[in-house]
Amino acid sequence: MIPGETISRCNLKGDSVPYTKEQLKEICKQFDLNGDNFLSKAEVKKIFEYLKAYFPGFRTWQAMRKADTDGDGEIDQNELKNLIDYLFSLNYKVKA
Repeated sequence: MIPGETISRCNLKGDSVPYTKEQLKEICKQFDLNGDNFLSKAEVKKIFEYLKAYFPGFRTWQAMRKADTDGDGEIDQNELKNLIDYLFSLNYKVKA
């Protein structure tokens, strides 16, 4: 569980629906653990672990390749859309 979690991840029905881009954006913001408005590789990996990704290390590597367009090793606010688009393309689901 992450600090300040506001998104329900399960209910009694067990139905699953894909996360919206807005939900993924909120998850990303919650994992900026030091509040510097950048997501480090370690913070991105925690996002994938939270989403229960298979091989979160590999997914993190792929995400950094796709989203970190300036190559500085962090996802800044300008690159956040790229990360969200990648997360969305993976079709992670939340229990509705």
